[in-house]
Amino acid sequence: MTSGMSAFLPAVKASYNGDSKTSDLVTWPAFFMGVGNLIAIPLSYAIGRRPIYLFSSILLSFGCLWCAKSRTLASHIAGRDIMSIAAGTCEALCPIIVHEIFFLHERGRVIAAYSALQTVGTAALIVASPYIASASHLGWRWWYGIFGCVGAVIAVLSIIFVKETKYERSNAALKGEGIECDGSLVRVTTSTKRVLDVINQPPRGFMRDMAPWSGNPQWWLTVRCLKQMCQVIVFPNVFWLILL
Repeated sequence: MTSGMSAFLPAVKASYNGDSKTSDLVTWPAFFMGVGNLIAIPLSYAIGRRPIYLFSSILLSFGCLWCAKSRTLASHIAGRDIMSIAAGTCEALCPIIVHEIFFLHERGRVIAAYSALQTVGTAALIVASPYIASASHLGWRWWYGIFGCVGAVIAVLSIIFVKETKYERSNAALKGEGIECDGSLVRVTTSTKRVLDVINQPPRGFMRDMAPWSGNPQWWLTVRCLKQMCQVIVFPNVFWLILL
């Protein structure tokens, strides 16, 4: 949604009588995508992936509606900035969710498939965008409307099907070091049978899964994530890209 507008930006510029600030519809959203990541990802470590993802999905649909109904260029730019904050969050958060759902030996294949689908979807959006925007019975406002409706459907489906994936896992569990079985240490695999602790960890139910968040916030994880972000920024190669 952020990059797809470039395909029909001249038509949008014409609707604003050639205003030179129309280019801000493309430049500022790229900036706010990064801002969305800086805000949402640290928060997801504190309160969980599900609430951040659901909020971003709803915010994306709201941003599309805002842009479709905007009456001034300034309002249009503001709506796209809000939409880009949500888009940036989903861009960074979805790989984390995929990473946590699958086992270590499965992640490479699944992440590759996710990246391929994302690339194909982006390409299809860019190809379809000028046809939608140039159609006499649609126009660029309906471009926002169509994808806003798609985003709203995805948000509703996400509320039902996207569960929380942030759980405390020990280093031994992450490495698959093994569990004690009949007095011996057995390496954990996908076929290893586990005895569930139904006393300390009660079975999950539908209503429990529908909760916007689960557990207590761990704000120290947000602080740690922000610290690590700052450390990455000062890497020479990363800092050079930021300057560019």
